[in-house]
Amino acid sequence: MNKTDKLNKLDEYLIYEIGYFVSNEGLMKMQSTSKQLNKYLKNSKFRKVIIHRKHPIVFNICDNFCKKCNFFKFKNYHIYFNPLKTISCCHVD
Repeated sequence: MNKTDKLNKLDEYLIYEIGYFVSNEGLMKMQSTSKQLNKYLKNSKFRKVIIHRKHPIVFNICDNFCKKCNFFKFKNYHIYFNPLKTISCCHVD
């Protein structure tokens, strides 16, 4: 393994560590930034961690539960939400 490969591997771990603290909408924006970021964010282990982390409930512009940012229906996701925090996103649907 040469230095470039080691640096790319380090970058991958840093992206996962930073991605853990980014909002779901922010992760979706990161995914569209580059092909390499898209590849990192599609990692099944990372996606599982993101889905099962505690995070605020996201409401859209119409003050409805955002299906895009929250990934699942509310009834399937209730134990992973932090009920004391809410954030909003720019989605309409």
